[in-house]
Amino acid sequence: MKKILIIIFTLFIGFNLFADEVDQAISAAINFTDGKPSEPLKLLENYSVESINNPERRDLIEIKILDALPKANSRRAKDFFCRLLRIVGTKKSIPVLGEMLSDRETSHMARYALASMPYEEAGQVLHSNLNEVSEPLMAGIIDSLGDIRYQKSVPDLISLLDRASVANNATRALGLIGTSGVSDQLIPRLTKTTGKAYQVTAQALLRCAENQTRIGGRGFLELRELDAQVGVLPRTHGSAVFGRGETQTLCTVTLGTKKETQGLDAVTGGVSEKEFLL
Repeated sequence: MKKILIIIFTLFIGFNLFADEVDQAISAAINFTDGKPSEPLKLLENYSVESINNPERRDLIEIKILDALPKANSRRAKDFFCRLLRIVGTKKSIPVLGEMLSDRETSHMARYALASMPYEEAGQVLHSNLNEVSEPLMAGIIDSLGDIRYQKSVPDLISLLDRASVANNATRALGLIGTSGVSDQLIPRLTKTTGKAYQVTAQALLRCAENQTRIGGRGFLELRELDAQVGVLPRTHGSAVFGRGETQTLCTVTLGTKKETQGLDAVTGGVSEKEFLL
């Protein structure tokens, strides 16, 4: 019993020391600007990476980062905290990051963190802010929706194809998502666009083709498995079996003498005999 108490006490002391070190590193990060020592930031980043498989430590770091974000005194500090949330962030971080999407200073890193999270709620927040931000920030959110293949955003992205400032971003995102029917919306753009817009549209259509499948599950750009075997028939001069998917062909070769050459009518010119018969 005494040994168990000692182990529990040791773990408690160790966790408190860890929490103190995290607090000190976060305090330094809040006031971080160029030219200041970056060792506390590196320590906090290392702790974040190491905590991925330790739920208690990960939860502690995430809570302290969320508490520190509003207090950050520089853009560098806010960017750093968002980068850490990309590592340790859970669903608790999504509302906080969502509020940062409309701020020109923090929008880029906030959507960067959200796009890295494997939660449906992260895509929902990006999507819900699509038409709530200014056009320069809208382009970034469109890119993120494409990067995470958020299918529920397709109708809104299609409606943005006619908005010149973000049309290329919407086209690229639709190509990445590549759901059924997207290509039908993109094909008409090939006749309406030139230059970079035409290239972006063509690339998006290729991505759509990569995402689509034929009957049987094979992609439009995917070749069927090829296979060939030679010498399968022992009594012929030559033989082979060629296979492509479920289609197979058996080929044989028979050698003949000169007397078996096929004669051809060469009145109008050309060859008068044929030594190879298929």
